[in-house]
Amino acid sequence: DDFQVPQDRGYGYDRYGSIALNLKYIQDILTRHHLVPFFPTMPARDESGSCRGCVIITRRGTIAHQLATLGSLSSPKAN
Repeated sequence: DDFQVPQDRGYGYDRYGSIALNLKYIQDILTRHHLVPFFPTMPARDESGSCRGCVIITRRGTIAHQLATLGSLSSPKAN
């Protein structure tokens, strides 16, 4: 929750001083644990409410492949 959506600057996300909740912040963990991030595909301009970004994280494999078939999510790392 409150995570930067890389492909859409319209979504808000949290920052704590020099730390931002973004892919750079979690890249080492994603790589080390073979995890895949997924982000919403709906443009922030079409969302209601506070338009805060989010990320869904899963291990590579079956679930990641299933999530990649959903039109509502995308991943720069799905494989």
